[in-house]
Parts: sequence; C-alpha cells; structure tokens
Amino acid sequence: MLNKNAVLFFGISLALLACSDAKKQQKPEMGKGMNAPQIANYIVLRDTSIKEVIQITGTIQAEESVDLRPEMSGKVVKIIFKEGSSVKQGDLLVKINDEELKAQYNRAVSRLKLAEEQEYRQRVLLKKEAISQQEYDIVNTELQSMKSESELLKAQLAKTEIRAPFNGHLGLRMISVGDFISSSSVVTKIVKDDQVKITFSIPEKYASHMKSNAEIVFSTDGNSKQYKALVYAKDPSIDENTRTLSVRAIAKNDGMLTPGSFCKVILEMNEIKNTILIPNESIIPILKGKKVFIAKNNTASEVIIKTGIRTAKLVQITDGLHAGDTLITSGIMSIKDGSSLKLK
Repeated sequence: MLNKNAVLFFGISLALLACSDAKKQQKPEMGKGMNAPQIANYIVLRDTSIKEVIQITGTIQAEESVDLRPEMSGKVVKIIFKEGSSVKQGDLLVKINDEELKAQYNRAVSRLKLAEEQEYRQRVLLKKEAISQQEYDIVNTELQSMKSESELLKAQLAKTEIRAPFNGHLGLRMISVGDFISSSSVVTKIVKDDQVKITFSIPEKYASHMKSNAEIVFSTDGNSKQYKALVYAKDPSIDENTRTLSVRAIAKNDGMLTPGSFCKVILEMNEIKNTILIPNESIIPILKGKKVFIAKNNTASEVIIKTGIRTAKLVQITDGLHAGDTLITSGIMSIKDGSSLKLK
C-alpha cells in the first residue's frame, strides 16, 4: 500500500503536468495573434496637376477720396450741402465771407476800365505821332498791372467757395454757419465709390506671376458673394522690411463694398503638372520632418517625405514618393516599419 507521502507526491506531479500542457496549448494561439497582418486602406499614387491658390488679406479703398478743406481762412456764411448726399463735380458746397474781397475786386474792375480807356486814347495819339513811345508804354504798363490785380482778386474770390472736385458722396458735416475756418479745417469728406480699389501685398516669390490685367477674386466678411477685380498697378520694387510686393486692382461696386473695410483676396498661381498629391490624414509628423507608410509585398515601409502646396484635403509631395507607390491611408498610427498588412 502507498503511504500518505507517496500519494501527495503523485498528486503534485499530476498537477504540474496539467499546467505544462495548458501553457503549451496557449503559446501557439498567442503567437498566431501577434503575427496577424493589420488591415489597412490604401491608394495607388499617380501623377496629377494642381493650381496653387493663395489667400491673403487686402483693403478696399474708394476710387477717389478727399477731405475737403478751404483754401483760405474766413467765416462760414452759407452751407449748401446735406450730409450723406450725392453731388456732381463743381457743385457749390460752402461759402466763406467775401464782402471785403468783393469790394476790392469791384474797385479793381473800375480802375481797369479807366486804364483801358487811357490806353486806347494813347494808342490813337501814338499812331498820329502826337506822343512818344515812352509815354504810351507807361500807360500800357499801368493797364497790364490793373488786369493782373483784377485777376488776382477774382482768384481769391473763387477761394471763398468750396466746390465738389468730382462726382461722389459726401460724408458728415464738420462745420456750422458762423464758424471761422482755416486751411487746416476739415469741412467734410467726399468719396467716389462707383468703383473701388483693392490693395494687397503678395510674398516676393509670387511677384513674377502678378501681371497687369490679371483677374483676382475677393470677398468680404458678412457677404458670401465673390467679386472680380483687374490688377492695374503694382509697386516697382519689393518692400525690404516685409519682403512683399504691393499690388492694386480695381472692381465695380454694387453698393455692398464699403471703402476702408478688409477683404480676402484669392489668387490662382501657375498650374503645376506631373506632381503627387496625397490625403492630409496619411501624413505623420516626426521630429525631423514628416513620414508616410507605403506597402511593398504586403509589408509596411516607412518613407520620409517633403511637402509643398497644401489644400483643404490634399498635400503636394515634392520628394519621397512616386507614381505607382501604394500609400497606406488608415491605421497609420498603429503601423510600424516592417508590419504585415492586409490591404482592402
């Protein structure tokens, strides 16, 4: 008969053998899970073309805009215009007191008439050789002096009137009747905005692409409409501080474009042909740049890339990938170089 110790030893041995068999059965299953290929989506790259589009901020300016100021000092005696009204070129807007100048002008006109009569009589006498050439020259010089004086006073009288320099819309009135104003006083602003100017600056690398009569597209905040404008002028040199080139375009105003507001300018540069475009989400940022995974014989291969133009969904690849490569587009964060893949 077996003693108690022998029975205990026999039981422990059976238990150890059972555990060993269980581990042997589990090992193949674990190995099988670790070596399973990873399912991933893919695309086959091909050469394509893309138009480089840049978006920059610009400013809308009126075609013409002037702060109206008087040419001479004086008291305001009449204001003819209404705030915010439309005026035509030459319309009288403000009248400055001209009583003293008008009196001087009337006196000059009277003296001029007298001088003209004297010159006429002396000219008749000179033809008859009744007076010398010197006597006639004195009278004629006096006549020319009177003409100059009357013309000067007439010009000064014109300066007592402030008139619209061009067709446009007037702004707010800054003066009142009775104000004493000088050449530094702003009366109001006049703006011509049937057309508007779009002023913007582009990076120097695009300077050679910006040609006269080139068409641009722009939009404003709060207005979904896109407007077109034609480039008509640009600075002859690049700004050394900002490394940008200032450009100006002109557009028709439908009444919705307000001078002084910002706008978003969209520029289409040259078309780039035979280039590679890949989805944004397939790129992994790394310390020294960017990388992607491509599939070779159902195995993941890491590729360092260089990028160029970026759109909302696609990125141009300038180095690292070629047409015909199979790019992995899903599960890229869990893929490693050399991982087995099952493409779908």
